[in-house]
Amino acid sequence: MESQNDQSNPWDTLSVWSTVLDALFAFVTKRYRRGVILLAAAALSYRVPKFGLLVSTALRGHQYLSGSQSN
Repeated sequence: MESQNDQSNPWDTLSVWSTVLDALFAFVTKRYRRGVILLAAAALSYRVPKFGLLVSTALRGHQYLSGSQSN
């Protein structure tokens, strides 16, 4: 019997870990708000596949369009 939290697709697992890694880089560069958002998205990504990737991409797009290097 397969558990509900089992990540059957390795790309979903990679998506979660890339979001966690992105959050760690945000904390290192003192972007704490972004880091917390990304960690929450990574946690939700276990239930909703690729949610963390979507949030990470949206944050990067917002940063690019606003032209700022802060949170």
